[in-house]
Order: sequence, then structure tokens, then C-alpha cells
Amino acid sequence: MKRTTKKDFSLLLLQNTFTKKEKVPRYEVPLLILKYLQYMFEVLLLLLLQTRL
Repeated sequence: MKRTTKKDFSLLLLQNTFTKKEKVPRYEVPLLILKYLQYMFEVLLLLLLQTRL
């Protein structure tokens, strides 16, 4: 059995952080779309209110 050195361990840590970061955008993208839609909705509401006045 091969001994795990500090270098190997740091490499493993690096790989783990990268795989975790790759999974993040799946959740971030819908959030961005929701924020954009919310912003557009607010702008539309403001425009509607201005035309009513």
C-alpha cells in the first residue's frame, strides 16, 4: 500500500474543490434567471404605473 504524502493530499484537495465548483453553476444559473425575471417584472410594473398616471 502506498503512503499518502502531503503533496498527494493537496492534489486530492485541489481536485475536490474543482469538482465542487463545477457543480455550483447548476444552481447559480436558475438563480440568475430568476433575478433577471424579477428585475424585468419590476421595470414593467413601473412603466405600467407611469402610463396610468
